[in-house]
Amino acid sequence: MGDEAEYVYSFSDHGFPSVEPGGTIELVPTIYQHTAFSDYAAAAVVAFSGAEVDVEFAAPDAIADFDNCMESFRGVTCLITDIENSPGTVFGLTDPITLALDEQFPGPFNLCGCDYRVYVINDDTFEEEFGGVFWDEDSDNLIGMVPVDAPPPYEGTGVVTFRTAENHFDLSVADTEAAGPEGERVTVTVPVANAGTAAAVPFFDPPGSYVVTGDLPDGLRLHAVEGGDAATCPDDWADRLDGIDTEGLDFACFFQSLRAGDQLELEVAVDITDADSTDVGRLEVLALGDRYYPGDFEADPSDNVADFTVDGHGGHGQLPNTGASLGLVIAVAAVVVVAGAVLLVVTARRRRSGAE
Repeated sequence: MGDEAEYVYSFSDHGFPSVEPGGTIELVPTIYQHTAFSDYAAAAVVAFSGAEVDVEFAAPDAIADFDNCMESFRGVTCLITDIENSPGTVFGLTDPITLALDEQFPGPFNLCGCDYRVYVINDDTFEEEFGGVFWDEDSDNLIGMVPVDAPPPYEGTGVVTFRTAENHFDLSVADTEAAGPEGERVTVTVPVANAGTAAAVPFFDPPGSYVVTGDLPDGLRLHAVEGGDAATCPDDWADRLDGIDTEGLDFACFFQSLRAGDQLELEVAVDITDADSTDVGRLEVLALGDRYYPGDFEADPSDNVADFTVDGHGGHGQLPNTGASLGLVIAVAAVVVVAGAVLLVVTARRRRSGAE
């Protein structure tokens, strides 16, 4: 019954140099039929996919507003049965496709991995993969393909790339003190906040894309540290920072994301061994990665470091002199890039301008 799929089209590439947070892109593809399809062709498949970046807080994977479109993995798939077999013709869709960026996505970031494909399938494949015609063929809410007056996209492969506009998060950690008599065990709360306009989003595999490190002052001995549901504080934290100099650190807790305006809290239990200690310890929150990937989105690094003291002794509101900031270089050898959930909301909006 003919080939299961016939790849008789080439399609335009699209690039968008600066997409504002919360902004949308209207994608108007051009599709060139370079070869005739067989008599067994039953439908054209137009499949759009979003970016391969794990952003767990992002909006729903896909919303298809046309009756002959369905949500699919990381995108939208539309089936068009009214297709013209016309080699040498450039087609367009009767409606644009809208890609929407989460309002808190950081930038600038070169976001790649979005694409679309157009191909023809036979009746058997149409039935097996899509259940055949699942819409009312008399509906006026169908997306279609029509000839358009446009240059043929001979070399296109359907790649859609864009660069997000500037948008920064502002991670901070607060000065913390443990107070009590010598020999007592106390639990202190270490707040970590994001005061920026962008979310700290997960660019890497677990245990996290961000880390909070702690260097306790003399006079305190670590008993336990917990991050609740928001952060992971593993016993083998040093192994997870493989290749990084962790000398002097007492703990590290990882977290995957923190939306703008949100806060997470670490619960640090310590034994007080010297209630009069004036030593100053150090807390630091930082993004994993480097300036090449994913980039530096921190708005104000001055509040990434804070004092950890015994009953406030020795604290001075300045950066404690316990070594240089680990900064963005900490995770170069520690984590692996994720290819996962959809960043974009892919929607097909009702607007018949593409047929003109």
